[in-house]
Amino acid sequence: MKKFFLQLIIFAGVFFLMWWGLSRIPWVDKFQIQKFTKERQEDLAELVLDLHRMDKEEITDTAILGPVMSIRDVVCRANYIDTSAVRVHVFKDKMINAFALPGGHIVVNTELIKYCDNPEMLAGVMAHEMAHIELDHVSRKLAREIGLSTIIAVSGGGDNVGVLKQVLYTLSSRGFDRKLETEADEQAVLYMQNAKADPHQLAMFLKKLSTTSPDFPEALQWMSTHPDTKERVANIHKRSGAILSQSPLLDSTNWENLKTATDDVE
Repeated sequence: MKKFFLQLIIFAGVFFLMWWGLSRIPWVDKFQIQKFTKERQEDLAELVLDLHRMDKEEITDTAILGPVMSIRDVVCRANYIDTSAVRVHVFKDKMINAFALPGGHIVVNTELIKYCDNPEMLAGVMAHEMAHIELDHVSRKLAREIGLSTIIAVSGGGDNVGVLKQVLYTLSSRGFDRKLETEADEQAVLYMQNAKADPHQLAMFLKKLSTTSPDFPEALQWMSTHPDTKERVANIHKRSGAILSQSPLLDSTNWENLKTATDDVE
């Protein structure tokens, strides 16, 4: 009898241990993300961008887009990323912000470009958002916060502006969790190092935002979606190490022309 009860206890213990272990695996997220194909991601991105265009003006001026795309190209090629798979959209917006969308789209606000002190700062921010895309953080975030079954239904032709607004708000105004932000920071440092650009500039951008005057709250938009600033700055500096060689992402003339063009955007 004692042997029977001992076996029963062992069986129950193993059962609950297996149940606990399996419950820790995000099966639903994994299966849903597999269903969130590239085509569906692209469809969703276009729907969200169309919604965003109803509220904000997308910039088509080549004086702005040209240098921004040039920075993207340098970072992508240095890291063997297809440039056509990373599509950057610049929007006229007073918020200092940049964010990634499904399907390889990155939105950069004109105010963020104005706020950067040099091309490397802008490249650092873009590399961070690029990392969110390459590491599939965008899909994972949508799966957790909205539910990919809902997202897939909308991207497949469902007419639900409310969900699209929620997607836009989630990706533009709500930060990723600490783990994903750290992963994106570290990947951005690697991207910058491979491009022979100074990755410390991403940390300097964060530090600059953290000390921005309180009478300019718009400057804190990007910061508000990316918490734990001091820890992140320290980690980026540590990961960046010594800069052995650098290549300018843009020459001084092209950078000043970009700044002038964005300053002219009212």
